Amino acid sequence: MSVLVLPLRDDAPHFEFSCRLDGVTFAFEFRWNDRARAWFMEIRDVEGNRLLSGRRVVLGFLLTQRFADPRLPAGQLVAIDTSTDGREAGPNDLGSRVRILYLDAAEVAAL
Repeated sequence: MSVLVLPLRDDAPHFEFSCRLDGVTFAFEFRWNDRARAWFMEIRDVEGNRLLSGRRVVLGFLLTQRFADPRLPAGQLVAIDTSTDGREAGPNDLGSRVRILYLDAAEVAAL
């Protein structure tokens, strides 16, 4: 069982990265939306196929739980506020005050 902290950036309103989750590589894209005052994420497979798009990053919610696509990560992603202030991530908070954790499939099963 393990928990992984996604490698987010707090210095850019749009960024991308790839990472392995439960042995599968996924591409992530995060965008700050000024109008909505929120971060949104997209997840793609290694071929670039969109698996999840336009998902708002909300503290404390399992970000992929309600989606039944078996190509999505087997575990769960959750955004947490490391300051325990409870404020949603602002334009420079994702990756610093607000982190996204990946709970692997074994960790989710243990819950």
